[in-house]
Amino acid sequence: MKSLKSFILKIIPVVLLLAVLALIGLVVVKSRHINPSFSESISKESGDEIESPYCGWYHIYVYTLEDNQVGTLERQAEKHVKEDEYRLALLEINLMNYNEDDISDDALDELDLILSIWAESDKKVILRFLYDTEGNAVATEPKDINIVFSHIRQVAEIANTYAAGVYMVQGVFLGDYGEMHDSPLLSNANVISLFNYMEQCFDKSIFLAMRTPAYCRIVNSSAATADDESSTNHFPIGRTALYNDGLLGSETDLGTYAEDASGEDDFQKKWSRAAEIDYQSNQNLYTPNGGEVVIDNPLNDFENATVSFTMMHVSYLDADYDPEVLNKWKETPYEVDGPYYGLTQYEYISRHLGYRFVIRGASMAPPESFFGQTAKLTLRVENVGYSNCYRGLRLVLYATDEETGEGIIIPTNAVPRLWHAGKITRVDAEVPLDRLTEGQKYRVSAALFDVESAEIIRFANETNGTYDCTIGTLSINSALSLAK
Repeated sequence: MKSLKSFILKIIPVVLLLAVLALIGLVVVKSRHINPSFSESISKESGDEIESPYCGWYHIYVYTLEDNQVGTLERQAEKHVKEDEYRLALLEINLMNYNEDDISDDALDELDLILSIWAESDKKVILRFLYDTEGNAVATEPKDINIVFSHIRQVAEIANTYAAGVYMVQGVFLGDYGEMHDSPLLSNANVISLFNYMEQCFDKSIFLAMRTPAYCRIVNSSAATADDESSTNHFPIGRTALYNDGLLGSETDLGTYAEDASGEDDFQKKWSRAAEIDYQSNQNLYTPNGGEVVIDNPLNDFENATVSFTMMHVSYLDADYDPEVLNKWKETPYEVDGPYYGLTQYEYISRHLGYRFVIRGASMAPPESFFGQTAKLTLRVENVGYSNCYRGLRLVLYATDEETGEGIIIPTNAVPRLWHAGKITRVDAEVPLDRLTEGQKYRVSAALFDVESAEIIRFANETNGTYDCTIGTLSINSALSLAK
């Protein structure tokens, strides 16, 4: 008996050791050490035009609503869409014929038809509802502000139907040319009430643009500017854009700013040029800013203009006005070494209006543990444009087998809308290595898509014409593995 007990006592450690080895073997069989090797391969920045949505040049088209004009306005809209070469268009909708009552059903059908025709194109529209196109709003706009409120409700119902293509509404329907000046109805209290009602009526995705930074502060009752939270959640300050039809026309942008700093302790007053540009540098990281560059003068010489556009985050400009300023840029070469050398100053500005993303670098860290199944891929993207993209974009990373063409999607939590102008943003992604085949090489690439339309948004890297941008090659090397 003693010998049996002694044998059992001696064999137990051996059994336990074998059990542990079996368990380890089972883990190894079901797991594998993956040894990825990543080689960066990113093309240089391109000077080519990209033609991205939500930014760039625009033409102005005027439509005067009037009963029994459906056929006429339909032909006008079809002609305009066919001839327009840009991705943005400003539609001025003149409501002067209804300045004493509600807009008629016939006129509302005309508005619906106009927007439906533009919606069928690849263009995004900026809307400006107004009662005057001649500089004499006092003679043509309603005398009763309640009529304006009614018109806001009526047109918003139609505009919201086409919210995917309606980018922005400019102004509060009042003033000469709809520019929020020279109207007896434009008290601060009325502007606040009209803006608040528009904010309720128009789809939250549609930006509401004020004519001056001061009006932007007035309607939001604060000198504070937008931030990530207010922009993401479409709070009023996060959707309050700007339009400036006196851009770079004088030291005050033709009355857009004050002549001195005396009112800068009051958010309801206009501030000096320096203070207002500083305000825009924060507010317009999150909301669009643009308009018309006017009156040839040193402020809109290219060297000064591009600095101002950078600080103000300008993303859209009138393609027709002021021709003297535009021609000045068109006739002068851009002579700074780099990808844009040899273009004109106008072409340089064109390529930087809005957002322009360039992939600057990529790297991969190995798995954190010996049997780790994921590796961290880090991408560095610079926005070299004057502004952000203010609508939602989606970044997708791919790993594609170079032999078979099959591949996987690498998920990311990137928010391209917050890739700020003038900054390099780091994007991290977890690569699922266990979904890749040992011994194979994979092309790793990045692609951007417009969330609303699924349109491809190209990076400003030189490419071979593909929809995505190569960032490197990933090899899954031979590694310890007891099971295939």
